[in-house]
Amino acid sequence: MAAFKFCVLLFVSFLMVASSRAATKKQVLELLSKVPKEERIAFLRYNLLKGYEYIKAAQNNKYSRISPTVSAAIYQYVTNEHVVAEKSKLRSLQNTVCFPSGCIDMDDPGIYPF
Repeated sequence: MAAFKFCVLLFVSFLMVASSRAATKKQVLELLSKVPKEERIAFLRYNLLKGYEYIKAAQNNKYSRISPTVSAAIYQYVTNEHVVAEKSKLRSLQNTVCFPSGCIDMDDPGIYPF
């Protein structure tokens, strides 16, 4: 039953975004209040990432023709090969992309294998 509620909430959140470019604070709080407390952090994390991806994709629509499979392969390659291992080094970097698995230094020339 919890999975069904979660799917319904995702659908409702999609409708909110589709009907309005930006959800109001009240709409977001109302949506979050319907998510079971033990699922709120995961729900919020997931939707923050998806929202970011949605907004960036709209801004960079020239990349929209790339298949999700190719994007996943790029992600796996880069996160397997180029995660910054030294946490202390992160403070000095200017251009990073961070994931739960670690951060990538986008200025590292080794990230561009050509």
